[in-house]
Amino acid sequence: MKRLYGIDILGIFTILLLALITITGLLSFDTAHSYLITNQYGTEVRLFGSGIYAHDSYFKAPIFIGSDFTMLFLVVPLMTIALIKEVRNRTVKSKLYLIAVTVHSHNIFHCSKYSKLYFFATFLYRLA
Repeated sequence: MKRLYGIDILGIFTILLLALITITGLLSFDTAHSYLITNQYGTEVRLFGSGIYAHDSYFKAPIFIGSDFTMLFLVVPLMTIALIKEVRNRTVKSKLYLIAVTVHSHNIFHCSKYSKLYFFATFLYRLA
């Protein structure tokens, strides 16, 4: 059996918590609690009204939920595959693949930087 190093454990921890964060975002999808506010320009804006995106507009909240969907069903499996390859092979190619997937996933999450969990996820990426 291959030995797990500290960076491998941080990678596993990052993958698990990233899955938890994105599942939280996806499960907060409920449009029944929406409400209208008037912004500083005098225009009425409908807010999402529930979950972690409660104070986001109907324009922003679906973008964040789409980012969560992408992270859960694309990035988490890719990071898992990259980490498994790194633990099995320990080659320069596997390390570069893991780094590339991690950086790319951070960039995807960075696109939704106004998400409530952005700072937590950024902290996890900095650890890995």
